[in-house]
Amino acid sequence: METLLILLFAGLFVAAGVVTGLKGKPWLLVIGLVIGWCWIFGSLRLAKPQSWWARRFYDSSKLSLSQMRFS
Repeated sequence: METLLILLFAGLFVAAGVVTGLKGKPWLLVIGLVIGWCWIFGSLRLAKPQSWWARRFYDSSKLSLSQMRFS
């Protein structure tokens, strides 16, 4: 049971790290190697407008919000 819980938490952090990278946040990705919670934070924040995540998943209103945030 403990092994399954550890694997679930590890999977959560790895998935959050991947999403953080896809959202175009390299500094949070590097800091997350030491402080894993940064990946959770980075995966919940708004993506950079030129990132793969924004181009793939954002509609025009969210993309314009991202452009205003990062300009």
